[in-house]
Amino acid sequence: MKSAKNIKQYIKKLNINSSDQIHSRVLDKLVKKLDNSKTQSVIKQPNTWRIIMQSKIAKLAAAVVIIATVAIGLNRCGIKVDMSSPVFADVLEQVKKATSVYYKENFQVGDNSWSQEMMINENGVKRLILNKNMVMLFDSRNGINLTLDSKTKRGFRTVIKPRPEMKLFNSLDFLATRHEKGISFVGNEIIDGKETRVYEDIQPLQFSCTTIWVDPETDLPVRVVSETIPPDDPNYFPIKMLSLYSKDFGDDNDMSCGGNLCGNCTPRYTKKVMTDFQWNIDLDTKLFDTEIPEDYEKHEEKLSQPDETYLIEALKFWSEMSDGLLPIDVNDLMDPNTIEPMFIKKFKKGQNPYQEYNNAADFMDTFRWGAIFAERKIVSQKNWHASKESVYFGQADKPLYWWQIEDSNNYQVIYGDLTIDEVAEDEIP
Repeated sequence: MKSAKNIKQYIKKLNINSSDQIHSRVLDKLVKKLDNSKTQSVIKQPNTWRIIMQSKIAKLAAAVVIIATVAIGLNRCGIKVDMSSPVFADVLEQVKKATSVYYKENFQVGDNSWSQEMMINENGVKRLILNKNMVMLFDSRNGINLTLDSKTKRGFRTVIKPRPEMKLFNSLDFLATRHEKGISFVGNEIIDGKETRVYEDIQPLQFSCTTIWVDPETDLPVRVVSETIPPDDPNYFPIKMLSLYSKDFGDDNDMSCGGNLCGNCTPRYTKKVMTDFQWNIDLDTKLFDTEIPEDYEKHEEKLSQPDETYLIEALKFWSEMSDGLLPIDVNDLMDPNTIEPMFIKKFKKGQNPYQEYNNAADFMDTFRWGAIFAERKIVSQKNWHASKESVYFGQADKPLYWWQIEDSNNYQVIYGDLTIDEVAEDEIP
């Protein structure tokens, strides 16, 4: 784990200019807690939607949506906020009671920055406006994610496992499950000519800090700033994105799609500023329709939870692109620099560029879920084993990977012919 000195040096190297008065104080408090924090292994929630992107900013914005989703998952691990402060308890209660919200988000990721808008209705459906052409809808309670591109008239609708426990405003209600030491009141500050109460939430385990400005009359946030410092710890995997671009297949529509191969933390300094809050407002129900419009080109798919069947499909793909050689180091499946050229090699035939790009995009999620399944075994169970010798596709007597089955003394083994068997520990070849 990085020392306080190293963390500060890292931030300095980023050359980030921040005008926020809170920044230095928050960073000092954060690094002071690092040496006293116990490392906790955490598991991310995989990204399960396809994203179509047409600009560098849109791609970065989509990546941060994934990062934000991961961060929300990390914070739902049974850690309770200190409710001794009745004022902040009131804030959480008002957020919980709110029927709707609109706010703006400004992001800084490394040297890049951009803005987007978010609105959430009474049913918890989130509408993210990336730019004038791109809109994303997330209905976690019903397990539906939708991406609409009004420029190309294309829509991608993905059905995933519903999460009915998700509350209305998952960009804010995660504060209710924060660090056991709670959120500290640090004083008052004038925002837009009005006095606000300021609270700080220091998360050394996530290397993050959040500052919340609250309207004392409504007990609702008017400004939120969250900063994340990339951790240097073996229990944290930097997020790695797999991205495909239509131009790489010869299509000139400037389309792209992407999703995370692995990871549970941002690999770069990230800052999110939430402003212009409007709480309990009327929102047009038509803006939250999760069906693809009739005049759009439709792309729909249903995804289940990642399991070993996805890993088998990923390994078949790998062996085909590697002259039969299978990857002994499973981390190679999580390296986008290795995987992206394989996708182009596999699907680019020089015939119909648009169709070839879509064929690659269709298989992308299958491959990603195979990598996510393997990472979960490595991170959560720490019982992943791999052959120390080269294994080629078809070698039925050579085990490639094996891991202990949960709540069992037996192991699952994947052999070189990509069959799966359950064996006792002493029966592993």
